[in-house]
Amino acid sequence: MNHTLGILGGLGPRATAHFLSSIYSSRNLVCEQEQPRILVDSDPTFPDRTSSLLKGSSGALVDKTEQALQGLVRGGASKLLICCYTLHQVVPLLSPDTREKVFSLVDLALSGIAEKRERTLLLCTLGARTLGVFESSPYWPSARPWICFPSDGDQELVHGLIYQLKAGVQPRSVLDKLSALSENYPVDSLTLGCTDLHTLSAESEGGFLFDPLLSLVDRIHRGDWVLPTAVACRVPEVARA
Repeated sequence: MNHTLGILGGLGPRATAHFLSSIYSSRNLVCEQEQPRILVDSDPTFPDRTSSLLKGSSGALVDKTEQALQGLVRGGASKLLICCYTLHQVVPLLSPDTREKVFSLVDLALSGIAEKRERTLLLCTLGARTLGVFESSPYWPSARPWICFPSDGDQELVHGLIYQLKAGVQPRSVLDKLSALSENYPVDSLTLGCTDLHTLSAESEGGFLFDPLLSLVDRIHRGDWVLPTAVACRVPEVARA
């Protein structure tokens, strides 16, 4: 089945624009008529997710997310993508009809980490980290042995760098700082667990960055919306040692 993808973006807007460019710049494209149909609601007026959720003020976020996603469905979207990892915290609070159409970036990231089987530093917002957005996924148990989180101090630094990207700081300078940060941890890669960090992908060479949004680009062109079951992502013996 060829799905029409509805993207709730603007969270932040540069990340959404970059992601859309990644989809239509893919080497998998053959001709214009075979490119995926995508509906985008880029809405930067969403309240700050970290601030709202940490204050316990999720009601407005839930209502605004539900309305935006329903609008995409009315426009013809059959699959929905929330282009913000932190906002995935409200997915369980959405209506069942909306929720079942959402393709989880969190699940995609963790299933990819479990499949790659290499130690990785998971970079995300303070909100996603504090609220356990990744830990709430059914894929967490299989990905957990491969994941390092930054220390509390470094987490504050990562959060600040994400907001610098939102403000328009050059991705290269942010990537250099994150690469230097990674040297303090026993990891082989950095996982970009915030969509604003997607802008770093164009600045990196080799396999040091794992960007789930780039994995999603390939899936969009293959029409592959089925992740492996969480049970199938077993914890390897090497990770248990």
